[in-house]
Amino acid sequence: MKKDRNKKTTIAILSLVASIMVLTTLVEGIGCQSAEIVPPPNPEKHQGSIYGHISDAEGNPLEGVAVTIFGTQLSDTTDEKGSYQIDNIPPAAPRYIIIAAKLGFFQGQAGNIDVINSKASQINLILQEETPDKLYLKEKLSVKLCYLMEIKPSRERLIPALDAVLDPSLYPEEVKLYLKPGKYIESDNPSIVELAQQIKSSLPPEDEKKQTLVAKAVYDWMVKNIEYDTMRNFSEDVTCGGWQTTYGGWGHGFAEWCYTAKEVLQERRAICIEYERLCTALLRAEGIPARPAPLRAHPVTQWWVQLPDGSGYWANMETSVGHTIYKEKGDLWAKFPSQPESDIAFHAINADAPIHMDWNTENPCLWLEDYGERRIYQHDIEGLEAAERDTQIFAKQGKIPQKPGAPRRLSTPHYELYSRGFMIDLANIGEQKIIEVKFPLFPQNEYRDLLQEIHWTNHPEWVTHTEVVTEKDDQTGEELSYYKIIFNLARLG
Repeated sequence: MKKDRNKKTTIAILSLVASIMVLTTLVEGIGCQSAEIVPPPNPEKHQGSIYGHISDAEGNPLEGVAVTIFGTQLSDTTDEKGSYQIDNIPPAAPRYIIIAAKLGFFQGQAGNIDVINSKASQINLILQEETPDKLYLKEKLSVKLCYLMEIKPSRERLIPALDAVLDPSLYPEEVKLYLKPGKYIESDNPSIVELAQQIKSSLPPEDEKKQTLVAKAVYDWMVKNIEYDTMRNFSEDVTCGGWQTTYGGWGHGFAEWCYTAKEVLQERRAICIEYERLCTALLRAEGIPARPAPLRAHPVTQWWVQLPDGSGYWANMETSVGHTIYKEKGDLWAKFPSQPESDIAFHAINADAPIHMDWNTENPCLWLEDYGERRIYQHDIEGLEAAERDTQIFAKQGKIPQKPGAPRRLSTPHYELYSRGFMIDLANIGEQKIIEVKFPLFPQNEYRDLLQEIHWTNHPEWVTHTEVVTEKDDQTGEELSYYKIIFNLARLG
Protein backbone atom coordinates (compact mmCIF):
# COMPACT_ATOMS: atom_id res chain seq x y z
CA MET A 1 0.00 0.00 0.00
CA LYS A 2 1.37 3.41 -0.93
CA LYS A 3 1.09 5.85 1.97
CA ASP A 4 0.62 9.56 1.64
CA ARG A 5 3.50 10.56 3.88
CA ASN A 6 3.06 14.28 3.34
CA LYS A 7 -0.54 14.13 4.52
CA LYS A 8 0.40 11.98 7.51
CA THR A 9 3.14 14.37 8.51
CA THR A 10 0.80 17.34 8.21
CA ILE A 11 -1.77 15.65 10.40
CA ALA A 12 0.83 14.55 12.93
CA ILE A 13 2.19 18.05 13.49
CA LEU A 14 -1.21 19.51 14.22
CA SER A 15 -1.55 20.53 17.80
CA LEU A 16 -2.61 17.45 19.75
CA VAL A 17 -4.12 19.60 22.45
CA ALA A 18 -6.18 21.62 19.99
CA SER A 19 -7.37 18.49 18.18
CA ILE A 20 -8.44 16.80 21.38
CA MET A 21 -10.28 19.91 22.52
CA VAL A 22 -12.27 19.97 19.29
CA LEU A 23 -12.86 16.22 19.34
CA THR A 24 -13.86 16.30 22.99
CA THR A 25 -16.52 18.88 22.20
CA LEU A 26 -17.87 16.71 19.38
CA VAL A 27 -18.02 13.45 21.34
CA GLU A 28 -18.92 14.70 24.80
CA GLY A 29 -21.80 12.63 26.04
CA ILE A 30 -21.53 9.87 23.42
CA GLY A 31 -21.00 6.17 23.93
CA CYS A 32 -22.94 3.82 26.17
CA GLN A 33 -23.15 6.23 29.04
CA SER A 34 -25.25 3.94 31.23
CA ALA A 35 -22.60 1.20 31.12
CA GLU A 36 -20.36 0.97 34.16
CA ILE A 37 -17.10 -0.84 34.82
CA VAL A 38 -17.83 -4.45 35.65
CA PRO A 39 -16.56 -5.23 39.19
CA PRO A 40 -14.51 -8.38 39.90
CA PRO A 41 -16.53 -11.40 41.01
CA ASN A 42 -17.01 -11.85 44.76
CA PRO A 43 -15.63 -15.30 45.66
CA GLU A 44 -17.46 -15.25 48.99
CA LYS A 45 -20.89 -14.88 47.44
CA HIS A 46 -21.33 -18.33 45.89
CA GLN A 47 -19.39 -21.59 45.66
CA GLY A 48 -19.21 -24.52 43.26
CA SER A 49 -17.71 -28.02 43.10
CA ILE A 50 -15.62 -30.29 40.89
CA TYR A 51 -16.04 -34.04 41.24
CA GLY A 52 -15.23 -37.15 39.24
CA HIS A 53 -13.59 -40.54 38.92
CA ILE A 54 -9.92 -41.50 38.43
CA SER A 55 -9.01 -44.85 36.85
CA ASP A 56 -6.05 -46.61 35.20
CA ALA A 57 -5.80 -47.49 31.51
CA GLU A 58 -7.80 -50.71 32.07
CA GLY A 59 -10.64 -48.88 33.75
CA ASN A 60 -9.79 -49.94 37.29
CA PRO A 61 -10.52 -47.31 39.94
CA LEU A 62 -7.43 -45.76 41.51
CA GLU A 63 -7.45 -45.12 45.25
CA GLY A 64 -5.17 -42.57 46.91
CA VAL A 65 -4.84 -40.20 43.95
CA ALA A 66 -4.22 -36.62 45.10
CA VAL A 67 -6.45 -34.30 43.06
CA THR A 68 -5.67 -30.59 43.36
CA ILE A 69 -6.99 -27.44 41.78
CA PHE A 70 -3.83 -26.01 40.22
CA GLY A 71 -2.49 -23.02 42.11
CA THR A 72 -4.68 -23.51 45.19
CA GLN A 73 -4.89 -25.47 48.45
CA LEU A 74 -8.21 -26.97 47.34
CA SER A 75 -7.81 -30.73 46.97
CA ASP A 76 -9.17 -34.20 47.68
CA THR A 77 -7.91 -37.80 47.63
CA THR A 78 -9.75 -40.53 45.76
CA ASP A 79 -11.48 -43.30 47.74
CA GLU A 80 -11.55 -47.03 46.96
CA LYS A 81 -13.99 -46.33 44.12
CA GLY A 82 -11.63 -43.78 42.56
CA SER A 83 -14.02 -40.95 43.40
CA TYR A 84 -13.14 -37.42 44.52
CA GLN A 85 -14.99 -34.18 45.15
CA ILE A 86 -13.61 -30.68 45.73
CA ASP A 87 -16.05 -28.17 47.21
CA ASN A 88 -16.06 -24.47 48.09
CA ILE A 89 -14.60 -23.37 44.75
CA PRO A 90 -15.22 -19.71 43.82
CA PRO A 91 -17.06 -19.49 40.49
CA ALA A 92 -14.94 -17.57 37.99
CA ALA A 93 -13.88 -17.64 34.36
CA PRO A 94 -14.01 -21.15 32.78
CA ARG A 95 -10.28 -21.71 33.14
CA TYR A 96 -9.80 -23.94 36.19
CA ILE A 97 -7.12 -26.64 35.93
CA ILE A 98 -6.87 -29.82 38.03
CA ILE A 99 -3.84 -32.06 38.62
CA ALA A 100 -4.10 -35.74 39.60
CA ALA A 101 -0.96 -37.41 41.00
CA LYS A 102 -0.16 -40.92 42.26
CA LEU A 103 3.20 -42.67 42.69
CA GLY A 104 3.98 -44.95 39.76
CA PHE A 105 1.70 -43.11 37.34
CA PHE A 106 2.20 -40.20 34.99
CA GLN A 107 0.43 -37.07 36.16
CA GLY A 108 -3.14 -36.54 34.98
CA GLN A 109 -4.30 -33.05 34.03
CA ALA A 110 -7.46 -31.36 32.81
CA GLY A 111 -8.27 -27.72 32.15
CA ASN A 112 -10.77 -25.18 30.85
CA ILE A 113 -13.09 -26.30 33.65
CA ASP A 114 -16.10 -24.13 34.35
CA VAL A 115 -17.27 -23.73 37.95
CA ILE A 116 -20.80 -22.38 38.18
CA ASN A 117 -22.63 -20.97 41.18
CA SER A 118 -24.01 -23.73 43.43
CA LYS A 119 -23.36 -26.42 40.77
CA ALA A 120 -20.89 -29.26 40.30
CA SER A 121 -18.69 -29.94 37.26
CA GLN A 122 -17.73 -33.56 36.53
CA ILE A 123 -14.15 -34.31 35.41
CA ASN A 124 -12.98 -37.92 34.99
CA LEU A 125 -9.33 -38.79 34.34
CA ILE A 126 -7.37 -41.85 33.24
CA LEU A 127 -3.80 -42.13 34.59
CA GLN A 128 -1.12 -43.91 32.57
CA GLU A 129 1.30 -46.16 34.41
CA GLU A 130 4.92 -44.98 34.16
CA THR A 131 6.90 -46.85 31.49
CA PRO A 132 10.44 -46.24 30.16
CA ASP A 133 9.22 -45.57 26.60
CA LYS A 134 7.12 -42.58 27.69
CA LEU A 135 9.44 -40.75 30.03
CA TYR A 136 8.96 -37.60 27.96
CA LEU A 137 5.59 -37.26 29.74
CA LYS A 138 7.55 -36.23 32.84
CA GLU A 139 9.43 -33.50 30.97
CA LYS A 140 8.89 -29.79 30.40
CA LEU A 141 9.90 -28.05 27.18
CA SER A 142 11.11 -24.46 27.44
CA VAL A 143 11.70 -22.33 24.32
CA LYS A 144 12.83 -18.71 23.93
CA LEU A 145 13.78 -16.47 21.02
CA CYS A 146 16.09 -13.47 21.24
CA TYR A 147 15.97 -10.60 18.71
CA LEU A 148 18.94 -8.28 18.06
CA MET A 149 17.60 -5.05 16.52
CA GLU A 150 18.77 -1.60 15.51
CA ILE A 151 16.06 0.83 16.62
CA LYS A 152 15.44 4.31 15.19
CA PRO A 153 12.52 5.53 17.32
CA SER A 154 10.01 8.24 16.60
CA ARG A 155 7.65 9.92 19.05
CA GLU A 156 5.11 10.81 16.38
CA ARG A 157 1.60 9.63 17.21
CA LEU A 158 -0.77 9.70 14.28
CA ILE A 159 -3.82 11.69 15.30
CA PRO A 160 -7.10 10.42 13.81
CA ALA A 161 -8.48 13.12 11.54
CA LEU A 162 -11.67 14.89 12.55
CA ASP A 163 -12.95 14.79 8.97
CA ALA A 164 -12.43 11.01 8.55
CA VAL A 165 -15.45 9.35 6.93
CA LEU A 166 -17.04 5.97 7.50
CA ASP A 167 -17.44 5.16 3.82
CA PRO A 168 -16.38 1.64 2.66
CA SER A 169 -16.67 2.73 -0.96
CA LEU A 170 -13.52 4.84 -0.42
CA TYR A 171 -11.46 2.12 1.27
CA PRO A 172 -8.45 0.84 -0.70
CA GLU A 173 -8.80 -2.82 -1.72
CA GLU A 174 -5.82 -3.80 0.45
CA VAL A 175 -7.52 -2.68 3.68
CA LYS A 176 -10.93 -4.28 3.01
CA LEU A 177 -9.53 -7.60 4.26
CA TYR A 178 -9.61 -6.09 7.74
CA LEU A 179 -13.39 -5.78 7.59
CA LYS A 180 -13.83 -9.55 7.48
CA PRO A 181 -14.48 -11.77 10.52
CA GLY A 182 -11.60 -13.99 11.64
CA LYS A 183 -11.18 -17.17 13.64
CA TYR A 184 -10.55 -15.21 16.84
CA ILE A 185 -12.29 -11.99 15.80
CA GLU A 186 -15.94 -12.88 15.22
CA SER A 187 -17.14 -9.50 14.00
CA ASP A 188 -20.20 -11.22 12.49
CA ASN A 189 -21.29 -12.70 15.83
CA PRO A 190 -24.86 -11.52 16.58
CA SER A 191 -23.96 -10.27 20.08
CA ILE A 192 -21.03 -8.26 18.73
CA VAL A 193 -23.07 -6.88 15.83
CA GLU A 194 -25.87 -5.88 18.22
CA LEU A 195 -23.44 -4.13 20.57
CA ALA A 196 -21.77 -2.32 17.66
CA GLN A 197 -25.18 -1.06 16.56
CA GLN A 198 -25.95 0.12 20.09
CA ILE A 199 -22.65 1.99 20.28
CA LYS A 200 -23.22 3.71 16.94
CA SER A 201 -26.84 4.56 17.73
CA SER A 202 -25.69 6.33 20.89
CA LEU A 203 -24.24 8.99 18.59
CA PRO A 204 -26.35 11.77 17.08
CA PRO A 205 -27.54 10.62 13.61
CA GLU A 206 -25.38 13.21 11.86
CA ASP A 207 -22.25 11.73 13.51
CA GLU A 208 -22.77 8.07 12.56
CA LYS A 209 -20.70 8.52 9.39
CA LYS A 210 -17.91 10.42 11.16
CA GLN A 211 -15.38 7.65 11.43
CA THR A 212 -13.26 9.08 14.24
CA LEU A 213 -16.32 9.66 16.41
CA VAL A 214 -17.51 6.08 15.87
CA ALA A 215 -14.04 4.71 16.67
CA LYS A 216 -13.85 6.85 19.81
CA ALA A 217 -17.27 5.56 20.91
CA VAL A 218 -15.94 1.99 20.60
CA TYR A 219 -12.87 2.96 22.63
CA ASP A 220 -15.08 4.50 25.34
CA TRP A 221 -17.24 1.41 25.61
CA MET A 222 -14.21 -0.88 25.86
CA VAL A 223 -12.40 1.07 28.59
CA LYS A 224 -15.59 1.40 30.64
CA ASN A 225 -16.89 -2.13 30.40
CA ILE A 226 -14.07 -4.69 30.13
CA GLU A 227 -12.01 -5.40 33.25
CA TYR A 228 -8.27 -5.94 32.86
CA ASP A 229 -7.76 -9.62 33.73
CA THR A 230 -4.58 -9.18 35.75
CA MET A 231 -3.48 -10.32 39.21
CA ARG A 232 -3.69 -6.72 40.32
CA ASN A 233 -7.46 -6.91 39.82
CA PHE A 234 -8.05 -10.63 40.53
CA SER A 235 -5.27 -11.48 42.98
CA GLU A 236 -6.87 -14.65 44.40
CA ASP A 237 -8.32 -15.96 41.13
CA VAL A 238 -6.27 -18.73 39.50
CA THR A 239 -8.45 -18.48 36.39
CA CYS A 240 -7.27 -14.89 35.86
CA GLY A 241 -5.54 -14.43 32.51
CA GLY A 242 -2.53 -12.71 34.04
CA TRP A 243 -2.20 -15.46 36.67
CA GLN A 244 -2.32 -18.21 34.05
CA THR A 245 0.23 -16.66 31.70
CA THR A 246 2.53 -16.28 34.72
CA TYR A 247 1.97 -19.59 36.52
CA GLY A 248 0.14 -21.91 34.16
CA GLY A 249 -2.54 -21.84 31.47
CA TRP A 250 -4.21 -24.68 29.59
CA GLY A 251 -4.68 -25.30 25.91
CA HIS A 252 -3.26 -26.31 22.54
CA GLY A 253 -1.30 -23.07 22.12
CA PHE A 254 -1.19 -19.42 23.11
CA ALA A 255 -3.51 -18.15 20.37
CA GLU A 256 -6.07 -20.86 21.10
CA TRP A 257 -5.99 -20.25 24.87
CA CYS A 258 -6.77 -16.54 24.60
CA TYR A 259 -10.41 -15.55 24.62
CA THR A 260 -11.87 -14.79 21.23
CA ALA A 261 -13.75 -11.53 20.76
CA LYS A 262 -17.07 -13.28 21.45
CA GLU A 263 -15.71 -14.83 24.66
CA VAL A 264 -14.38 -11.49 25.92
CA LEU A 265 -17.85 -10.03 25.52
CA GLN A 266 -19.29 -12.94 27.50
CA GLU A 267 -16.72 -12.83 30.31
CA ARG A 268 -16.29 -9.03 30.46
CA ARG A 269 -12.61 -9.47 31.41
CA ALA A 270 -9.51 -9.78 29.25
CA ILE A 271 -5.73 -9.65 28.97
CA CYS A 272 -4.24 -7.22 26.47
CA ILE A 273 -4.52 -9.26 23.24
CA GLU A 274 -8.09 -10.23 24.21
CA TYR A 275 -9.00 -6.55 24.66
CA GLU A 276 -7.76 -5.79 21.19
CA ARG A 277 -9.56 -8.78 19.67
CA LEU A 278 -12.92 -7.48 20.89
CA CYS A 279 -12.08 -3.88 20.03
CA THR A 280 -11.09 -4.98 16.51
CA ALA A 281 -14.30 -7.00 16.15
CA LEU A 282 -16.48 -4.05 17.19
CA LEU A 283 -14.71 -1.69 14.79
CA ARG A 284 -15.13 -4.16 11.92
CA ALA A 285 -18.80 -4.60 12.83
CA GLU A 286 -19.10 -0.80 12.57
CA GLY A 287 -17.61 -0.94 9.06
CA ILE A 288 -14.12 0.29 10.06
CA PRO A 289 -11.09 -1.77 8.96
CA ALA A 290 -9.13 -2.78 12.07
CA ARG A 291 -6.42 -5.20 13.23
CA PRO A 292 -4.51 -5.98 16.43
CA ALA A 293 -0.82 -5.02 16.24
CA PRO A 294 1.69 -6.07 18.92
CA LEU A 295 4.27 -3.55 20.13
CA ARG A 296 6.40 -6.44 21.39
CA ALA A 297 4.00 -8.80 23.13
CA HIS A 298 1.54 -6.12 24.24
CA PRO A 299 -0.80 -5.04 21.39
CA VAL A 300 -2.75 -2.00 20.30
CA THR A 301 -5.66 -1.87 17.85
CA GLN A 302 -4.86 -0.26 14.52
CA TRP A 303 -7.79 1.19 12.58
CA TRP A 304 -7.94 2.68 9.10
CA VAL A 305 -8.54 6.43 9.04
CA GLN A 306 -10.31 7.19 5.77
CA LEU A 307 -9.97 10.75 4.51
CA PRO A 308 -12.57 12.29 2.18
CA ASP A 309 -10.04 12.73 -0.64
CA GLY A 310 -9.52 8.97 -0.86
CA SER A 311 -6.22 8.79 1.03
CA GLY A 312 -5.84 7.36 4.51
CA TYR A 313 -3.53 5.85 7.12
CA TRP A 314 -3.46 3.51 10.14
CA ALA A 315 -3.90 5.10 13.56
CA ASN A 316 -4.09 3.13 16.80
CA MET A 317 -5.81 2.96 20.18
CA GLU A 318 -4.93 0.89 23.26
CA THR A 319 -8.02 -0.17 25.18
CA SER A 320 -6.31 -2.40 27.76
CA VAL A 321 -4.08 0.28 29.31
CA GLY A 322 -6.76 2.82 28.48
CA HIS A 323 -9.10 0.96 30.84
CA THR A 324 -6.59 1.10 33.70
CA ILE A 325 -6.04 4.83 33.28
CA TYR A 326 -9.77 5.50 33.00
CA LYS A 327 -10.44 3.45 36.13
CA GLU A 328 -7.77 5.31 38.12
CA LYS A 329 -8.12 8.84 36.73
CA GLY A 330 -11.38 8.99 34.78
CA ASP A 331 -9.39 9.90 31.66
CA LEU A 332 -11.18 8.81 28.47
CA TRP A 333 -8.42 10.10 26.18
CA ALA A 334 -5.24 8.58 27.58
CA LYS A 335 -4.74 5.95 24.87
CA PHE A 336 -6.71 7.44 21.99
CA PRO A 337 -4.46 7.77 20.04
CA SER A 338 -1.88 5.51 21.68
CA GLN A 339 1.58 4.61 20.39
CA PRO A 340 3.90 6.08 17.74
CA GLU A 341 4.35 4.06 14.58
CA SER A 342 7.92 3.15 15.50
CA ASP A 343 6.62 1.08 18.44
CA ILE A 344 4.51 -1.22 16.26
CA ALA A 345 6.40 -4.50 15.93
CA PHE A 346 4.18 -6.24 13.39
CA HIS A 347 0.52 -6.56 12.42
CA ALA A 348 -1.90 -9.11 11.05
CA ILE A 349 -1.66 -9.89 7.36
CA ASN A 350 -4.98 -11.75 7.46
CA ALA A 351 -8.29 -11.45 9.31
CA ASP A 352 -6.95 -12.99 12.54
CA ALA A 353 -4.97 -11.55 15.43
CA PRO A 354 -1.19 -12.04 15.35
CA ILE A 355 0.42 -13.52 18.46
CA HIS A 356 3.98 -12.83 19.60
CA MET A 357 4.62 -16.59 19.77
CA ASP A 358 2.62 -19.74 19.22
CA TRP A 359 2.69 -23.51 19.09
CA ASN A 360 0.15 -26.30 18.75
CA THR A 361 -0.27 -29.58 20.60
CA GLU A 362 -2.83 -32.21 19.64
CA ASN A 363 -3.90 -32.55 23.27
CA PRO A 364 -4.24 -29.44 25.44
CA CYS A 365 -1.29 -29.07 27.81
CA LEU A 366 -0.34 -27.03 30.86
CA TRP A 367 1.95 -24.15 29.88
CA LEU A 368 3.19 -20.75 31.04
CA GLU A 369 4.64 -17.70 29.36
CA ASP A 370 8.21 -16.51 29.83
CA TYR A 371 7.91 -12.72 29.81
CA GLY A 372 11.48 -12.45 28.62
CA GLU A 373 14.01 -9.68 28.99
CA ARG A 374 15.14 -6.52 27.26
CA ARG A 375 18.39 -4.58 27.17
CA ILE A 376 19.33 -1.32 25.44
CA TYR A 377 22.81 -0.63 23.99
CA GLN A 378 24.39 2.58 22.74
CA HIS A 379 24.32 3.23 18.99
CA ASP A 380 28.02 2.77 18.28
CA ILE A 381 30.40 -0.04 17.39
CA GLU A 382 31.06 -0.87 21.04
CA GLY A 383 27.32 -1.11 21.72
CA LEU A 384 26.78 -3.40 18.74
CA GLU A 385 29.69 -5.66 19.71
CA ALA A 386 28.39 -5.90 23.28
CA ALA A 387 24.92 -6.83 22.01
CA GLU A 388 26.37 -9.48 19.69
CA ARG A 389 28.34 -11.01 22.58
CA ASP A 390 25.22 -11.12 24.71
CA THR A 391 23.26 -12.94 22.01
CA GLN A 392 25.80 -15.77 22.24
CA ILE A 393 25.41 -15.86 26.01
CA PHE A 394 21.66 -16.03 25.52
CA ALA A 395 22.03 -18.99 23.12
CA LYS A 396 23.84 -20.93 25.87
CA GLN A 397 22.00 -19.78 28.99
CA GLY A 398 18.60 -18.51 27.84
CA LYS A 399 19.23 -15.18 29.59
CA ILE A 400 20.14 -11.70 28.37
CA PRO A 401 22.89 -10.36 30.66
CA GLN A 402 21.70 -7.25 32.47
CA LYS A 403 23.78 -4.22 33.41
CA PRO A 404 22.70 -2.28 36.52
CA GLY A 405 21.69 1.24 35.62
CA ALA A 406 21.35 0.53 31.90
CA PRO A 407 18.62 2.64 30.24
CA ARG A 408 15.21 1.02 29.80
CA ARG A 409 14.29 3.27 26.89
CA LEU A 410 16.03 5.74 24.59
CA SER A 411 14.48 8.31 22.25
CA THR A 412 17.63 8.28 20.10
CA PRO A 413 18.88 5.46 17.81
CA HIS A 414 20.17 2.43 19.71
CA TYR A 415 20.61 -1.35 19.63
CA GLU A 416 18.28 -3.63 21.54
CA LEU A 417 18.12 -7.25 22.65
CA TYR A 418 14.64 -8.56 23.35
CA SER A 419 13.52 -12.09 24.26
CA ARG A 420 10.24 -13.92 24.74
CA GLY A 421 9.30 -17.55 25.32
CA PHE A 422 7.19 -20.18 27.05
CA MET A 423 7.23 -23.57 28.78
CA ILE A 424 5.03 -26.59 28.02
CA ASP A 425 4.38 -29.34 30.57
CA LEU A 426 4.26 -32.50 28.45
CA ALA A 427 2.27 -34.66 30.91
CA ASN A 428 -0.89 -34.53 28.78
CA ILE A 429 0.66 -34.53 25.33
CA GLY A 430 -0.20 -38.18 24.64
CA GLU A 431 1.32 -39.91 21.60
CA GLN A 432 2.41 -36.71 19.85
CA LYS A 433 6.14 -36.57 19.14
CA ILE A 434 6.53 -33.56 16.82
CA ILE A 435 5.97 -30.01 18.10
CA GLU A 436 6.25 -26.95 15.85
CA VAL A 437 6.94 -23.55 17.41
CA LYS A 438 6.64 -20.17 15.66
CA PHE A 439 7.89 -16.72 16.64
CA PRO A 440 7.00 -13.78 14.34
CA LEU A 441 9.97 -11.72 13.19
CA PHE A 442 9.81 -7.94 13.36
CA PRO A 443 9.69 -6.62 9.78
CA GLN A 444 12.40 -4.28 8.53
CA ASN A 445 11.19 -0.70 8.16
CA GLU A 446 12.34 2.89 8.56
CA TYR A 447 12.31 2.50 12.34
CA ARG A 448 13.88 -0.92 12.78
CA ASP A 449 16.43 -3.35 11.35
CA LEU A 450 16.36 -6.95 12.57
CA LEU A 451 20.04 -7.91 12.64
CA GLN A 452 19.88 -11.39 14.16
CA GLU A 453 17.55 -13.86 15.85
CA ILE A 454 18.67 -16.81 17.94
CA HIS A 455 16.83 -19.38 20.05
CA TRP A 456 17.45 -21.20 23.31
CA THR A 457 15.81 -24.35 24.63
CA ASN A 458 16.30 -26.62 27.62
CA HIS A 459 16.07 -29.60 25.22
CA PRO A 460 18.44 -28.85 22.31
CA GLU A 461 18.66 -32.60 21.64
CA TRP A 462 15.03 -32.53 20.47
CA VAL A 463 15.58 -29.81 17.85
CA THR A 464 15.44 -31.32 14.36
CA HIS A 465 15.03 -28.23 12.22
CA THR A 466 14.97 -24.43 12.31
CA GLU A 467 14.08 -22.08 9.46
CA VAL A 468 12.60 -18.70 8.62
CA VAL A 469 9.29 -19.04 6.76
CA THR A 470 7.32 -16.19 5.19
CA GLU A 471 3.56 -15.97 4.86
CA LYS A 472 2.01 -13.63 2.29
CA ASP A 473 -1.56 -12.47 1.80
CA ASP A 474 -2.53 -12.15 -1.85
CA GLN A 475 -5.14 -9.45 -1.20
CA THR A 476 -2.96 -7.07 0.80
CA GLY A 477 0.37 -8.09 -0.69
CA GLU A 478 1.82 -7.93 2.82
CA GLU A 479 4.20 -10.48 4.31
CA LEU A 480 5.08 -11.68 7.80
CA SER A 481 8.06 -13.92 8.50
CA TYR A 482 8.36 -16.43 11.33
CA TYR A 483 11.25 -18.20 13.03
CA LYS A 484 10.15 -21.83 13.15
CA ILE A 485 11.60 -24.57 15.37
CA ILE A 486 10.62 -28.25 15.06
CA PHE A 487 11.09 -30.57 18.04
CA ASN A 488 11.01 -34.39 17.99
CA LEU A 489 10.30 -35.82 21.45
CA ALA A 490 11.27 -39.32 20.27
CA ARG A 491 14.90 -38.21 20.47
CA LEU A 492 14.66 -38.52 24.25
CA GLY A 493 15.35 -42.23 23.97
